[in-house]
Amino acid sequence: MSHGEYLVGYGLCGEFGRFAPPEPLECRPGDKVIVRSRRGVELGTVLCPATEGHLRVLAAQPVRPLLRRATEEDEERQKTLSQVAGEAFLAAQKFIREHVLPLQVLDVEALAEPPLLVVHYIGDKCDYRDLVHGLSTAFDCHVEMLDLNALPGDFAPESDSEACGVCGSTKGCGNGGCGKGGCGSCAAPLAGMVRTYAALGQRW
Repeated sequence: MSHGEYLVGYGLCGEFGRFAPPEPLECRPGDKVIVRSRRGVELGTVLCPATEGHLRVLAAQPVRPLLRRATEEDEERQKTLSQVAGEAFLAAQKFIREHVLPLQVLDVEALAEPPLLVVHYIGDKCDYRDLVHGLSTAFDCHVEMLDLNALPGDFAPESDSEACGVCGSTKGCGNGGCGKGGCGSCAAPLAGMVRTYAALGQRW
């Protein structure tokens, strides 16, 4: 049986959302798929078909495209992206030392479409524009800074905006906290969604 909509998880922070294929597609929990998330095209994992109960709770969330099942080529591309992320992790540590920033990078994700680095970090509030600029220049990509200290525990709707809202840059201004995408805590609200999913799995 094919379903029109699925809950799909993606990213290191356990983000998930509503995704639907352009045509009926049978997927099972655990299947690897390619989705167009709020961040771009990336590999995701099917959590479950979306039920009426899920849709009631997640009514404010947009339905994004589930493009296809992941292929071996997609899996190989993900390995390449993981290597890029590893290089970016080392580069981020180098920039932090050079600019004496009170930050600790815990992990980095890399996406290809569009080129994006998501830097997961903890630390004191500071001006990290030099770090963002260094990574953006070195890897020719957008940079999203995700402050793990600021992750909320409650569900919050996502923003579709790709610009910062402080400087208008889509490569990240380094100011953070704008909630509009491209810098600082822009992605933070979605991380709480994994807690919501855990509750949904128990109730529906």
